[in-house]
Amino acid sequence: MKDQLVLGADSSTSATKVIAFDSQGKPVAEGSKGYPLYTENPGWVEQDPEDWWEAFKGACRQVVSNPAVDVKKLIGIGITHQRFTFVPVDKNIKPLRRAILWNDIRCSKEADYARQKVGKELIFERTGYPPGQWTLYKALWLKNNEPELYERIYKLVLVQDYLIYKLTGNLVTLEGAATMTGALDIASPRKWAK
Repeated sequence: MKDQLVLGADSSTSATKVIAFDSQGKPVAEGSKGYPLYTENPGWVEQDPEDWWEAFKGACRQVVSNPAVDVKKLIGIGITHQRFTFVPVDKNIKPLRRAILWNDIRCSKEADYARQKVGKELIFERTGYPPGQWTLYKALWLKNNEPELYERIYKLVLVQDYLIYKLTGNLVTLEGAATMTGALDIASPRKWAK
């Protein structure tokens, strides 16, 4: 255990940073690679999910190219990401469009509709979040504004989930990440709220 290393990766709003840590938690090497934001419409913030993957690989290459990092000693990786940013994917886990970021505010009408039809108190009670800019309301925006694309959606995939899929071929998420979508039933965290 003494000589083992782990990687910590943060796929944030503007870049992916990867740090190799030794068994004492001391940083040994780091790498970082940025990616662009697309803001072509007022209130919209998007990214190309392939940019996340390329930045992740690039930052990892920087880390493992450091002479202080022996790749044979790497035992795991942890990935954190930019909140409730998501990309809609098809059944082959191929992106159907650019990702919609956490700070994108295009779904205000959908959140207002949910407040009026369901009530913010009930929504908060079920999901832990009031209606707002969460993944759920952006998905409703897609349904209302890009219906043909919406019909082709297999899953809405968070950044971390997308990177894990690219690394392993397995599509998974964590309860903590799923909670921030605004769609998880906090009383039964393995169930989506209705």
